[in-house]
Amino acid sequence: MRATSRTTPSMTGFEAGLLRLSGVLVPAALAPWAVALVGILAGWWQPEGRWVVYLVGTALAVAGAERILRKEINAQVHADLLANLKQEL
Repeated sequence: MRATSRTTPSMTGFEAGLLRLSGVLVPAALAPWAVALVGILAGWWQPEGRWVVYLVGTALAVAGAERILRKEINAQVHADLLANLKQEL
């Protein structure tokens, strides 16, 4: 259980999870688009209209994750978060 302060905003569990997985999630979201671009340029397949929907969804997900990760964190809250992560691992 993590300690929270009433005077400083704290990171939610979802945000902490995103922070932990950010090194994997963002490249995993962007890798299929790199493969698709190479495939189109190489002539392996033709682009389809539904890809636009997928691209917009990917862009929104990456932008949302980036916004959460850019949120300023109080130094003490950050230290507490790291201490809790060490205990969990």
